[in-house]
Order: sequence, then structure tokens, then C-alpha cells
Amino acid sequence: MIMASPISTLCAELFPLIASHLPFHTRPSTLRALALTNSTLYNFVQYLVYSTLILRNETDALFVIRKLLDNPELGRSVREIYILSDLSPETRAQKPIDVVTGLTMVIVDGSLPYIHTLGLYLLAGWQKDEKYSSYGELHAEFWTYLRAKCPRLRRLILRGLKDTLNFPWFGKSGIYMLKDFKDLTSLSLVFHKSQPLSEDSCDKLLRNLKYLAPSLSTLALCFYNKRSVDPTPFLSLHFPCLKSLVLSSLIPYDRPVAMEFWTRHFTLENLVLINYPSICQWFVDKVEPGIFPNLKHLKANYDDIRTLSPILHQLISLSIYHSINLQIPYLLRVVLPSGLPGLKSLSVDQMPCGERTIRDTEGATWFETEDGKFDHERAWRCAEKSMLDGFMHSIVRAAPNLEELGLQGRVLDPRTFRKVLGPDLARLEHLERLYYRVLSRPPYTITRGERANFISESLALAKICVRLKTVTDISPRDLPYMTAKIHRNDTGRVTEVKVGDGFGMQIGYDDDPFHSYPEL
Repeated sequence: MIMASPISTLCAELFPLIASHLPFHTRPSTLRALALTNSTLYNFVQYLVYSTLILRNETDALFVIRKLLDNPELGRSVREIYILSDLSPETRAQKPIDVVTGLTMVIVDGSLPYIHTLGLYLLAGWQKDEKYSSYGELHAEFWTYLRAKCPRLRRLILRGLKDTLNFPWFGKSGIYMLKDFKDLTSLSLVFHKSQPLSEDSCDKLLRNLKYLAPSLSTLALCFYNKRSVDPTPFLSLHFPCLKSLVLSSLIPYDRPVAMEFWTRHFTLENLVLINYPSICQWFVDKVEPGIFPNLKHLKANYDDIRTLSPILHQLISLSIYHSINLQIPYLLRVVLPSGLPGLKSLSVDQMPCGERTIRDTEGATWFETEDGKFDHERAWRCAEKSMLDGFMHSIVRAAPNLEELGLQGRVLDPRTFRKVLGPDLARLEHLERLYYRVLSRPPYTITRGERANFISESLALAKICVRLKTVTDISPRDLPYMTAKIHRNDTGRVTEVKVGDGFGMQIGYDDDPFHSYPEL
């Protein structure tokens, strides 16, 4: 007699609760596998499969959009939908609809009445051809129907938007009329660097944020303007529920005003501050240790990170932009003598520099020897250091419990990377995910030989880094990344390395299926 699986005996009402506790990034695949187990589980789970839709490419997105258009009843099961999509030449030339047009049609038809999260991530293909400038634009009709047809919407994520130079649409779309979206708890607007938002549209958006201030727990605004945006309207606001904040192109010329803003927002758990080039700091020269008591994830320029050094010990993940030479090892070994043993995720952006001006720059001439002695280069020309020059052994000593490590800077040959940094990386006993710049080109341009070399060197790294699961090339500007996925047997021995699509670092991105906070 075949015994029924214990999970099959559970009452149907429990399955949504079980699904809600599954890890976010694996929830759709886990539910699909569960639905295929037997007919009983299929009847319980089939509609839960559609509750969280994570569509990682244009083909999958168009397939699901057509299913929703053909069978609107399916849309009643959808609670969250995340779409990562390029605009392929085939879609431009032949297909009747693209992803944005199809999504608009689904919303206009009222096929997503119970959706609470909408995430649309547009890749570089939407920007390549001015003939198709209308693609990817979300006009007034979209926002009108989104408000009317999706009354339960609480989270809105739009990335890769572009306000075209000759035919600007954003200012006329109505999205900045945020008083009509007062129930939103999460808003993410990330514009494409090739054509950032106009200053007038930035001002309108910032002025209208006041309507969302009482309810927002998550806010991301990345304008990428060539000229800085005046943050005064924003810094005067109070977001009493704010836990996560991502800002780009807001330049805080008045740091005392900025400090008043930070003092009001002590509830922050995640903070990302991206300014390029680094011309202003967000914090006064000295901050109190209790400024952000709940902060766990921090990304900012080196100067701001240095100022916040009294609170770095409480972090789980840390990303540091715009450092030179060995400033980051200096921070972790000298400024913080105890290091950061609790840190699980570290991403560093580093550039070598041998200019005369570094003589007066803290940490720019510092280095640590292999045996742990601290010293300074006497000649500024000799201070120029890359990540291959005594960088990694200091990181390993300061943050020995890292689970993921990202190295941004110059492109590194995989063989050189493995030979020089491999022995130090092997001492990170918990390291599972490694990210560095391998080939500064999109994955589809990589030759068979380059791919084979990447696999071979990733395999060699996996043999000495006993918990390593993935190695990812983060040099392309767009997702997905080329990723070596490492398979092991029950004893931990590497059995196979396969190359596939991958995304960014995971820790601190619990609500983002593509781990895609904008990087520099």
C-alpha cells in the first residue's frame, strides 16, 4: 500500500501560509516542483504558483503575459509580479506586442485585481534605437488604469526607465502625482544613465513625495543626473516608517540639514547612497555611535563609510565605493582594530592611484605585510596598489566570516585572479558566492575559449574554497551576469561546474529577485 505524503494530508488553507515562508528567490520553483508531485498537491498549489511571478527574460515574460490575456482568471491568483526584460530585435520587428505594451494591456483589462507588488526592470536593449523610443514609456493611461484596476498595489518598482531627450514623456505621464498612490509602502524609481530624468521632472517628483511620506517603508530614487539635484525638498520630509532608503544624484551641500534628516530616520535598516563623482559627504565629520541603531546593510562612498566607522560593527552587509589603493584594508585593520567579524557580505570598489595628491589622503599610502605588520609607502609613486597588491590578506583578517565577496575595479584575468588571490580566498571558510570583473563585455559576446577559461579557473577556485557555490562576472552593466555554478557531492567534492545566468549579491536583497540595486 502506498502511503500518502504527510504534506498531502494538510488542509488547503495552510498552503498559502507555507508558501509565504518559503525563501523569496526560490518560492516559484519550489511551488512548481510541489505542484508536479501528485494530483492532490497540484489541486492545492496550482494557483499559488501564480501568486509570485518572477520572470527573468523577455521570452518568459511574453509567455506569461499572453496566458494572462487569454485566461484572465489566472490573474486573480497573482499577488506579486517581477519582470526583467530586454527588448530583442525580434520583438521590435515581428512580435505584435513588447513586454511593456503587454503588461499595460493586462492591467487595462483588469486581470491583476489583487496584485500588491509590481516590479518592472528594463535592460539596455530598450535604449539602443531611437526609432523605438516609444518602447518602455509608461504614459498617463498606464497610471490611470494602474490606480483604478490594481487597488491593492502597495509596492512599485520601476528600473531602467528613460526620459527621451527629444520626446520627454515622464513629466507628462502623471506618475509624479503621488497623491493618487497614498497607500504605497514601497517605491523604487531608477532611471537609465544614458538619458537621466530632467531637472524639472526631478523637482516635481521630490515635491510630491510628501503624499507618500506617512506610509513608505522603502524608497529608492536614482536619477543619475549629470548635474546634482537639490535635495532640500526631500530632506525636509519625515518618513516615520522608513526602513530602507536608496538615493542617487542628490548632493547634500548642507550637511547639518542632512544630519537632521538622518536623526529623524533612526529606524533605517538599509541605506544606499550613490554619488558619482564623489564630491560631497552626507554626514558631518563626527557621528555618534547610536545614529542608526537598526542599520544592518550599508552602501556608500568611502568617505561616508569612514565617517560612519563607529557603527560598522553592527552591519551584516557593507559596500564601499570610490576607494583608492588600500584604503579599505586600512579602514578594516587600523580604524577598526577588531575588524568586522560579524560581516557576511562585502563589496569593494577600488582603483589604484599614484598621484602626488594622495600624500594627504588618509590610508592612501598604507599597507600591511604578509606577516601582519603595518607600514606606509614613503614615495607616493610607490603607493599605487591594485587588489592584487597586498589587498586580500588584510580583508581576510578583518572579515573572516564572509559568505559573499564582490570585487569591483579593474578587469582581472581569471587565471591571475586565482593564482594571486586564491590562497587568501581559501582562508574564508564560509565563502559561498564570489563576484569580480572578468570580461567587460555582455555575455553574448564572450567566445567559447573565454567561457571555457572562466569555467576552468572557477573550478580551480572551488577546489580550494570548500563552500564556494558560484563565481560571477559582474563587469557587464546589465543583468544577467555570466555565472559559474558549482555542483558538489555529499562529501563536498566538486563534481561539475556549469555556466549560466546569474544576478548580483544576495545578502540585503531579500525583497529583490534580481539582487539589483544600482551599482556604479
